[in-house]
Amino acid sequence: MKLSDLPKSQMAIITKIDLTQIEVTERLSDFGLQIGQTIVCVESSPFGGPKAFRLSHGIFALDKEISDNIEIRKESIS
Repeated sequence: MKLSDLPKSQMAIITKIDLTQIEVTERLSDFGLQIGQTIVCVESSPFGGPKAFRLSHGIFALDKEISDNIEIRKESIS
């Protein structure tokens, strides 16, 4: 499943990051976005706009072009 498909209020584990731009990959890593990290979709823009995600280090938004290249495994919230 792609991160861009994660519904609002759902939790997932990042399983693969497949980005070709090293600067983008490094910046996402600075945010804490890494394989094995838990991520939650906290807000979704209409018409395929950016989505806001929460990691342990805070909340940030990603465009669909980037989140389409991040694979996840959905997790249930306890």
